[in-house]
Amino acid sequence: MGGVFPLESSGENRLGRGLDCQITLTDPLSSRIHAVIEYTEGMWWLRDAESRNGTYVNGQKVDDAQLSSNDRIRIGSTEFSFYIEHDDTQRDAASMSQTIVLDKPVTHESGTIGVEALRDAGRAEDFLLLYQLSIRLLGCDDPNDVVRITLDLLQERTRASVVGFMWLDETGSLRPKLVLPEDQSSKVR
Repeated sequence: MGGVFPLESSGENRLGRGLDCQITLTDPLSSRIHAVIEYTEGMWWLRDAESRNGTYVNGQKVDDAQLSSNDRIRIGSTEFSFYIEHDDTQRDAASMSQTIVLDKPVTHESGTIGVEALRDAGRAEDFLLLYQLSIRLLGCDDPNDVVRITLDLLQERTRASVVGFMWLDETGSLRPKLVLPEDQSSKVR
């Protein structure tokens, strides 16, 4: 299960939630740029990019680690298997730099990561808020209700005096679709 990601041996291979990453994750426990894999001096190296939840190789938290074939890399709740492909017809370093990473779901260990994240009171409160939002949105059939419920919760959580949802109009310009409290909509452009 999962995808195969060939790695570039000529530069950094960034992993994380950010759009500038070569391997983009949807895992909420991963950082925007969580880790970097690069080929240096004939070896593959993994470096944690100062992520919040750490990077693990074969179950051990690492800052930097030399990678070998069949190593397991865990970023957030996503696990990868690291493989080095060898081209039998050629024996030079370039032919051995074709590397593939295969992701697969994390087993029972993923719950441990979630529990560790909940030990931080601020994060626990954020998770509870997201949980409450998802429960409230389950009964919504109307997209306008989704926007209103989300804005209500956002205003409550941030204690902002005004919150709003922007939408593209027919000319492609952002315009307020809903502003709360509604009597403040004339002040938002």
